[in-house]
Amino acid sequence: MDLTPKEIYHTVRRLQTLIETERSSWEYTSLSLAERADYWRRGFLSRAAVLYDFERYDPRSYLTDYERFVKTRGINGRFGIALDDKLLFHRVMDGFEDRLPKLYGIIEEGTFRPIAGPGEARGRARPATEWVEETIEPGETRVLKWVIGGGGHNVLVLSRTDDGWRLDGEAISRGNCTSDSATSTSTSSPASPSRRPTPTSSSRGRPTPCGW
Repeated sequence: MDLTPKEIYHTVRRLQTLIETERSSWEYTSLSLAERADYWRRGFLSRAAVLYDFERYDPRSYLTDYERFVKTRGINGRFGIALDDKLLFHRVMDGFEDRLPKLYGIIEEGTFRPIAGPGEARGRARPATEWVEETIEPGETRVLKWVIGGGGHNVLVLSRTDDGWRLDGEAISRGNCTSDSATSTSTSSPASPSRRPTPTSSSRGRPTPCGW
């Protein structure tokens, strides 16, 4: 099939993005070069070793990184916002609650604003530090994400332990638990084909959904 100059340009740019993503995520795993090459041969970035459970599931059950970055980039067109906007996505998919992570609310400028699910009473807005201390028990985790974005950047994991708080595994003080740079919430096991991770990105100052 002949490609137009415009199509060739966009294909090259998508390949560059794929390569740049591999470089930026190089330290996600300790794979040898030969092991990484095996993932590349099958169309995956080496970070797939962490994201997907290939020991249980056939790699052919997954959309490869090559397919995602190069072959299907922009496939959702103008409807892509339904995936990038976490609140909109949650509302669109609220008929499949058993497949969705728990969405608690939004943290904006130090205030937590709860979001009620179907049939739930909406709680009151309150300082984010108060919500964190009253609702997260020792041993529990929340994943913090920005409302708009994609790509898995700046997703933070906030955990409470018997002796304090940890953000991405590092001990933090109470005052830093709900800073604007911390989005939203939880740890997970390697994804199965039916529950692939939905990467998200963030930028400072935007409201952040707090949940899962």
